Amino acid sequence: MSLWRSFPVIARNSSFAYKGKVVDLKQVSADLGVRYVVQGSVRKAGNRVRIAAQLVDAITGQHVWANTYDRELTDVFAVQDEISEAIAAPLASDLQRAEHDRAQRRAPENLEAWGLYQRALPLVHRFTREDSDQARALLERSVALDPRFSTPLARLAELGVWEVVNSWVDDPGRTLEVVLAQARRAVELDPKDADAQTVLSFALITSGDSAGAEEAARRAVNLNPSLPFALTFLAYLLHMTGHPPQESIDLVHRAMKLSPQDPVEWIFYDALGSALWNAGRCEEGLAVSRRLVALLPNYYFGYVWGALNAVGLGQLDAAGEFVRQARQVRPELSLALVRRSLGAMAPDVDRRMADALLQAGVVPG
Repeated sequence: MSLWRSFPVIARNSSFAYKGKVVDLKQVSADLGVRYVVQGSVRKAGNRVRIAAQLVDAITGQHVWANTYDRELTDVFAVQDEISEAIAAPLASDLQRAEHDRAQRRAPENLEAWGLYQRALPLVHRFTREDSDQARALLERSVALDPRFSTPLARLAELGVWEVVNSWVDDPGRTLEVVLAQARRAVELDPKDADAQTVLSFALITSGDSAGAEEAARRAVNLNPSLPFALTFLAYLLHMTGHPPQESIDLVHRAMKLSPQDPVEWIFYDALGSALWNAGRCEEGLAVSRRLVALLPNYYFGYVWGALNAVGLGQLDAAGEFVRQARQVRPELSLALVRRSLGAMAPDVDRRMADALLQAGVVPG
C-alpha cells in the first residue's frame, strides 16, 4: 500500500504495534493520525492460505470494503498486490494507470528466503559484531535461496556499509567495492525497490560520490514517498552535502509522522541530530542526540552528534563526555575515522564538523 503515491500510508512498523491486540479504532486513528484502517486475518491449511481483509473508516466505524482471498501459498505475495489495489480504488479514484504499474513489485519466489530476510532485519541495526555476523549469515542464505529477490541483497549491501563504518573490515575500500556491486545488482533486479535505491545511495555517499548518492536517494523517495528509510536517508544526505538543513529537518518530521511508532525510530534522531547541529539549533540537537544514544548505545555516531551539538552550545565538558563514551564503543575513534565513515560532505560542513570535534577532544587520527 505504501507504493500508492496519491495518499500517504503509515509505515507497517508502526501499525504492527497493534498486532494481536484488541484495539479501539478511534484510538488507533488518533494515535497514528489516520482516517482509514485495514484489518485482516490469515489462516493457513496445508498448502493453502485464506486472507480476510477489510477497510474501515476509523472515525465512523463504517466498513468501506471487505473481501476474502483463498490462494495457494505460492500466490501469497500476488494477493498482497491484489488487496492493495482493491483498497486503493475506493479511496483514490484519481490514480492513474501508471501508478498501478509502479505498484507492481516482484515478489520473492521462495518463502523461506523471505523468512530468513525477516529474521535478519532486527539484527542489522544492533551494531554489535555478533549481531552483524548473524545477520550476514541469514541474508546470504536468503540470497542463495532466491538470487533474484532484490531486498535481502540490498540489505546485505547495507550491512557491509555499516561494517565499514564500524571498522569491522580489514580492507574498507575493497568492502565498499563489493557493497556497491551488490547494491547495483539489487537495483538491477528490481528498479522499483525503494529500499535497494536507498541502500545504493548509502553506499555511494560512503564511497564519496555525492551526486550519484543524491540521484539514487531521490529515486527512492519518488518510488515510495511513504518509506521512512528513504525519506530519512535523503534528509541526512542533503544537509551533509550542502543543501539547506531545514529541508532535511522537514523531511525527517514527515517520516516521523508516517511512522510514529517505528521500532527503528533511531534513524529519525540520527538524521535530526546532525541536521539540527548543521542548522545551528544545537539545544534541540543535543536533546535529540541524547535520545539517539539512549535508544542505540552501541551506535557511536549518537555520541558524535551529541559532541557536535554540545560544542555548538559552548558546553565543552559535555562534549568531552560524549567523546569519552564514544571511545567506549569505538576505541579507535578519530577525526579521520569519522570522515572516512561519513564519506562525501560539503567542504563547509566538513570544516565546521572537524573544528568542533577537535574542540571536543577527538584526536586527528
